[in-house]
Amino acid sequence: MQVPHFSMKKASNMPTLKCMHVVFFFCKGHPYLGATPYNVFTCSCCGSSCTEYKCPYSTKDLTIEEGWEKTDFLEIDEKLRLKRSHKYHFKVKSQMGICGYKITFFVVWTCKGKPHIEVIVFDNVFWRDILSILIVFFKSYVQRVLLHFRPICYCFFCSKPCLEPEEFDDEEENSVQCQSCSLWCHWACTGSAVNLHAVSRQKCLVQQM
Repeated sequence: MQVPHFSMKKASNMPTLKCMHVVFFFCKGHPYLGATPYNVFTCSCCGSSCTEYKCPYSTKDLTIEEGWEKTDFLEIDEKLRLKRSHKYHFKVKSQMGICGYKITFFVVWTCKGKPHIEVIVFDNVFWRDILSILIVFFKSYVQRVLLHFRPICYCFFCSKPCLEPEEFDDEEENSVQCQSCSLWCHWACTGSAVNLHAVSRQKCLVQQM
Protein backbone atom coordinates (compact mmCIF):
# COMPACT_ATOMS: atom_id res chain seq x y z
CA MET A 1 0.00 0.00 0.00
CA GLN A 2 1.39 3.39 -1.01
CA VAL A 3 0.22 5.56 1.90
CA PRO A 4 2.44 3.89 4.54
CA HIS A 5 5.23 3.85 1.94
CA PHE A 6 4.95 7.63 1.66
CA SER A 7 5.13 8.02 5.44
CA MET A 8 8.12 5.71 5.76
CA LYS A 9 9.94 7.49 2.93
CA LYS A 10 9.55 10.84 4.68
CA ALA A 11 10.54 9.34 8.03
CA SER A 12 13.76 7.93 6.60
CA ASN A 13 14.88 11.45 5.65
CA MET A 14 13.70 13.11 8.88
CA PRO A 15 14.59 11.15 12.04
CA THR A 16 12.41 13.35 14.30
CA LEU A 17 9.35 13.06 12.06
CA LYS A 18 6.10 11.85 13.63
CA CYS A 19 2.90 10.95 11.79
CA MET A 20 -0.33 11.39 13.72
CA HIS A 21 -3.94 10.62 12.95
CA VAL A 22 -6.10 13.59 13.98
CA VAL A 23 -9.85 13.28 14.35
CA PHE A 24 -10.85 16.94 14.09
CA PHE A 25 -9.42 20.48 14.10
CA PHE A 26 -11.42 23.50 15.26
CA CYS A 27 -10.59 26.84 13.65
CA LYS A 28 -9.08 29.29 16.12
CA GLY A 29 -11.40 32.27 16.45
CA HIS A 30 -14.16 30.55 14.48
CA PRO A 31 -15.05 27.35 16.37
CA TYR A 32 -17.96 26.61 14.03
CA LEU A 33 -15.40 25.81 11.30
CA GLY A 34 -13.45 22.57 11.34
CA ALA A 35 -11.28 20.26 9.26
CA THR A 36 -10.24 16.62 9.25
CA PRO A 37 -6.85 16.11 7.56
CA TYR A 38 -5.91 12.49 6.90
CA ASN A 39 -2.66 12.77 8.83
CA VAL A 40 -0.50 15.43 10.43
CA PHE A 41 3.28 15.28 10.18
CA THR A 42 5.32 16.98 12.89
CA CYS A 43 9.07 17.51 12.70
CA SER A 44 11.45 19.39 14.99
CA CYS A 45 13.16 21.09 12.05
CA CYS A 46 10.30 21.52 9.55
CA GLY A 47 7.28 22.14 11.79
CA SER A 48 3.87 20.60 11.10
CA SER A 49 2.08 19.81 7.86
CA CYS A 50 -1.13 18.17 6.65
CA THR A 51 -1.57 15.30 4.23
CA GLU A 52 -4.33 14.67 1.72
CA TYR A 53 -4.57 11.26 0.03
CA LYS A 54 -6.47 10.43 -3.15
CA CYS A 55 -6.82 6.91 -4.54
CA PRO A 56 -8.87 7.17 -7.78
CA TYR A 57 -10.51 3.86 -8.67
CA SER A 58 -10.51 4.78 -12.37
CA THR A 59 -6.70 4.55 -12.44
CA LYS A 60 -6.13 1.73 -9.95
CA ASP A 61 -4.36 -0.50 -12.51
CA LEU A 62 -2.39 2.32 -14.16
CA THR A 63 0.52 4.47 -13.12
CA ILE A 64 -0.28 8.10 -12.32
CA GLU A 65 1.45 9.16 -15.55
CA GLU A 66 -0.68 6.73 -17.58
CA GLY A 67 -4.02 7.47 -15.96
CA TRP A 68 -4.06 11.07 -14.75
CA GLU A 69 -6.40 12.12 -17.60
CA LYS A 70 -9.03 9.71 -16.24
CA THR A 71 -9.30 11.86 -13.12
CA ASP A 72 -11.02 15.23 -12.91
CA PHE A 73 -8.64 16.75 -10.36
CA LEU A 74 -5.21 16.54 -12.02
CA GLU A 75 -3.80 18.73 -14.77
CA ILE A 76 -0.55 19.41 -16.60
CA ASP A 77 0.95 22.88 -16.14
CA GLU A 78 4.59 22.26 -17.06
CA LYS A 79 4.28 19.30 -14.69
CA LEU A 80 1.52 17.19 -13.18
CA ARG A 81 -0.33 18.94 -10.36
CA LEU A 82 -3.63 19.29 -8.54
CA LYS A 83 -6.05 21.28 -10.70
CA ARG A 84 -6.28 24.77 -9.23
CA SER A 85 -9.97 25.13 -10.11
CA HIS A 86 -10.95 21.83 -8.47
CA LYS A 87 -12.76 21.54 -5.14
CA TYR A 88 -9.83 19.52 -3.74
CA HIS A 89 -7.60 22.58 -4.13
CA PHE A 90 -10.05 24.73 -2.19
CA LYS A 91 -10.33 21.99 0.43
CA VAL A 92 -6.57 21.70 0.90
CA LYS A 93 -6.02 25.47 1.16
CA SER A 94 -8.95 25.88 3.56
CA GLN A 95 -7.79 22.93 5.64
CA MET A 96 -4.39 24.55 6.16
CA GLY A 97 -6.05 27.80 7.21
CA ILE A 98 -8.21 26.02 9.79
CA CYS A 99 -5.37 23.87 11.14
CA GLY A 100 -2.82 26.70 11.12
CA TYR A 101 -0.28 24.80 9.00
CA LYS A 102 1.79 26.11 6.10
CA ILE A 103 2.23 22.98 3.97
CA THR A 104 0.10 20.09 2.72
CA PHE A 105 1.44 16.98 1.02
CA PHE A 106 -1.10 16.07 -1.66
CA VAL A 107 -0.61 12.37 -2.44
CA VAL A 108 -2.22 10.44 -5.29
CA TRP A 109 -1.51 6.73 -5.50
CA THR A 110 -2.58 3.69 -7.47
CA CYS A 111 -1.77 -0.02 -7.29
CA LYS A 112 0.91 0.46 -9.93
CA GLY A 113 3.99 2.64 -9.88
CA LYS A 114 5.08 5.40 -7.53
CA PRO A 115 2.64 7.84 -5.91
CA HIS A 116 2.36 11.41 -7.08
CA ILE A 117 3.41 13.74 -4.24
CA GLU A 118 2.83 17.47 -4.51
CA VAL A 119 3.73 20.08 -1.92
CA ILE A 120 1.00 22.73 -1.66
CA VAL A 121 1.90 25.89 0.24
CA PHE A 122 -0.53 27.92 2.32
CA ASP A 123 -1.80 31.14 0.72
CA ASN A 124 -2.93 33.73 3.27
CA VAL A 125 -4.72 35.96 0.74
CA PHE A 126 -6.60 32.96 -0.64
CA TRP A 127 -7.53 31.86 2.89
CA ARG A 128 -8.86 35.29 3.89
CA ASP A 129 -11.16 35.29 0.86
CA ILE A 130 -12.36 31.76 1.60
CA LEU A 131 -12.79 32.51 5.31
CA SER A 132 -15.12 35.43 4.62
CA ILE A 133 -17.23 33.18 2.38
CA LEU A 134 -17.36 30.46 5.05
CA ILE A 135 -18.43 32.98 7.69
CA VAL A 136 -21.23 34.24 5.46
CA PHE A 137 -22.35 30.69 4.69
CA PHE A 138 -22.46 29.77 8.37
CA LYS A 139 -24.29 32.91 9.46
CA SER A 140 -26.62 33.03 6.47
CA TYR A 141 -27.69 29.39 6.49
CA VAL A 142 -26.34 27.08 9.21
CA GLN A 143 -26.71 29.43 12.16
CA ARG A 144 -30.13 30.69 11.15
CA VAL A 145 -31.48 27.16 10.71
CA LEU A 146 -29.91 25.53 13.76
CA LEU A 147 -29.83 28.33 16.32
CA HIS A 148 -32.43 30.81 15.06
CA PHE A 149 -30.09 33.75 15.67
CA ARG A 150 -30.60 37.13 14.04
CA PRO A 151 -30.15 37.14 10.27
CA ILE A 152 -26.95 38.53 8.82
CA CYS A 153 -27.08 42.17 7.69
CA TYR A 154 -26.04 43.16 4.18
CA CYS A 155 -24.66 46.47 2.96
CA PHE A 156 -27.30 48.49 1.13
CA PHE A 157 -24.79 49.64 -1.50
CA CYS A 158 -22.62 46.60 -2.31
CA SER A 159 -24.91 43.79 -1.04
CA LYS A 160 -21.99 42.17 0.77
CA PRO A 161 -22.36 41.17 4.44
CA CYS A 162 -21.61 43.55 7.28
CA LEU A 163 -19.23 41.56 9.45
CA GLU A 164 -18.79 41.83 13.18
CA PRO A 165 -15.62 43.56 14.53
CA GLU A 166 -13.83 40.31 15.38
CA GLU A 167 -14.35 38.99 11.86
CA PHE A 168 -12.26 41.49 9.89
CA ASP A 169 -8.81 43.10 9.99
CA ASP A 170 -9.33 46.09 7.71
CA GLU A 171 -11.09 49.09 9.26
CA GLU A 172 -12.68 49.83 5.89
CA GLU A 173 -14.84 46.75 6.46
CA ASN A 174 -16.43 48.41 9.48
CA SER A 175 -20.15 49.13 9.17
CA VAL A 176 -22.73 51.65 10.31
CA GLN A 177 -26.50 51.45 10.66
CA CYS A 178 -28.79 54.32 9.75
CA GLN A 179 -31.09 55.15 12.66
CA SER A 180 -33.63 56.60 10.27
CA CYS A 181 -34.16 53.71 7.84
CA SER A 182 -32.35 50.94 9.84
CA LEU A 183 -30.29 49.94 6.80
CA TRP A 184 -26.66 48.86 7.20
CA CYS A 185 -23.74 49.88 4.99
CA HIS A 186 -19.94 49.63 5.00
CA TRP A 187 -18.06 52.81 5.82
CA ALA A 188 -16.03 52.38 2.65
CA CYS A 189 -19.22 52.09 0.56
CA THR A 190 -20.62 55.37 1.85
CA GLY A 191 -17.64 57.30 0.46
CA SER A 192 -16.91 60.94 1.22
CA ALA A 193 -20.40 62.03 0.14
CA VAL A 194 -21.95 60.85 3.39
CA ASN A 195 -21.58 62.49 6.77
CA LEU A 196 -21.43 59.56 9.19
CA HIS A 197 -22.51 61.84 12.03
CA ALA A 198 -25.90 61.94 10.34
CA VAL A 199 -26.64 58.70 12.15
CA SER A 200 -26.84 60.52 15.46
CA ARG A 201 -28.92 63.30 13.89
CA GLN A 202 -31.36 60.72 12.48
CA LYS A 203 -30.83 61.77 8.88
CA CYS A 204 -31.11 58.97 6.39
CA LEU A 205 -27.72 57.82 5.09
CA VAL A 206 -29.22 56.37 1.92
CA GLN A 207 -30.94 59.62 0.96
CA GLN A 208 -27.62 61.50 1.24
CA MET A 209 -25.98 59.37 -1.46
